[in-house]
Amino acid sequence: MASKRWLKAIWVAVVVMLAVTLAAGGAFAKGKPPKDKITPPIFQPNPQGTPAQPVTPGGRPLYARLSGASVVPGPGDPDGSGTVKLRLNQGQGSICFEIRVQKISTPTAVKIYTGTAGNAGLPVATLSNPVNGLAIGCTTASKDLVKAIRMSPAGYYLSVVTSGYPSGALRGQLSKFP
Repeated sequence: MASKRWLKAIWVAVVVMLAVTLAAGGAFAKGKPPKDKITPPIFQPNPQGTPAQPVTPGGRPLYARLSGASVVPGPGDPDGSGTVKLRLNQGQGSICFEIRVQKISTPTAVKIYTGTAGNAGLPVATLSNPVNGLAIGCTTASKDLVKAIRMSPAGYYLSVVTSGYPSGALRGQLSKFP
């Protein structure tokens, strides 16, 4: 009689554990995020009409605020402004970017340069030109360059060139994301 009770108790315990496991595991099943967590998009739309770029979660985020007053040697576009968000991934040798500009004519070049604030430098990477004020994408770069920018972002700046401002319409010094 005692052995039947033990057998029944074991079966009840197994059924309870199975029910708890299924209930808890169902919400966290592979490919199903918890309902209370918002997941970011896998792809970001690209206004240039080319295929959408992957949103890369890895890498170091950097930021720059663009203005005409920062252009060296100036003058830059006094009315223009913009922002730049970069994501540097040294392991992949990539620089992903989101560039937003406004109140400037059509950009003819966008580049990252060496140089601290107030100093002109040499170009080290070329990014896509904004179309309708926006450029989203990625470019390849040497792992050494990505590391150098990542280690010392204040030693680099981004410049947006237009035909009316061949020395730069907008410039922004790179910094860690605010």
